[in-house]
Amino acid sequence: MQNLTGIVHFEDFAGQQFERLCFAYLLRRYADRQVNWYGQLGADRGRDIVCTKPRAKALIVQCANFRRLTLAKARTDLAKLAKGQESRGAQFLLIAGGAVSGALKDKIIASAIETGFSSADAISGPEFEESLRVHAPELLSRFVDGVQFPELAAELAVFTQSGEESSDDEIIHVLALQFDRPAFRTHFHQESSLPRFKEAIAETIKTLNTGETPQGSRFPSRHQVRDASKRAALDRLVGLLVNLRAVFDDALRTGAVKPCGCNVPDCPTFFVDPRAGYELDRRRSEILSLVRTLDAGFVGAFY
Repeated sequence: MQNLTGIVHFEDFAGQQFERLCFAYLLRRYADRQVNWYGQLGADRGRDIVCTKPRAKALIVQCANFRRLTLAKARTDLAKLAKGQESRGAQFLLIAGGAVSGALKDKIIASAIETGFSSADAISGPEFEESLRVHAPELLSRFVDGVQFPELAAELAVFTQSGEESSDDEIIHVLALQFDRPAFRTHFHQESSLPRFKEAIAETIKTLNTGETPQGSRFPSRHQVRDASKRAALDRLVGLLVNLRAVFDDALRTGAVKPCGCNVPDCPTFFVDPRAGYELDRRRSEILSLVRTLDAGFVGAFY
């Protein structure tokens, strides 16, 4: 593990990675608020993250991961923010990855107030680092150690917590997201790679069992779900995946599914007996239906 006592140079990291860290930090810092990550969606009108709470002023957060933040850049982004209805009377927070002088901080705060915010603050990279050490030290450790932060907000929400802090529904929701991929939601005759189809099954089994994703992120696993009936359903889900893999292996062995013969590993052309294709689709439909019973928000249907 790298030494965390030295200065962390946030400005050396990609903007999207820094934004994900800010989002994870705010989830921990403002656990009583709804934290929405707009930067991941594009067309964010300058608002990267918005924290809201009933009968309370919204907190609009701008993530500025620049080696040298300028007042002109901050004012340009504030002008964009001013066009949003939720900005009126809201609080404003700028989180910088690099250094922010006291004079620049004062000017940014004054500009935000002039724009219409009720209050404002700007914190520099070193200040952000110290706040992380106090409120979410494990996130800083993961960030410095190079652990890949998840891309999706729902996954990040669970990534910021330990298994004890995550509810059963939160854990299941993230595990359900692992089934939103072509290997499970594309009719078999439309599959583009036989090796990747089998790899996807193995990867999903591993994520369910260990919480580790192919990208290196780690979440609570099915074993950390407390409700016995839900845990039993997840056990059955793993069993269905194992059976799906066995049926696929048997189809390859018997020739019911076979490559075209060009010897290119990822060739999208292969031959499939209609009965084998039907059986693979049927078994995946059963898997998707079970996932949908566990997570009502999951869209369990073929594309």
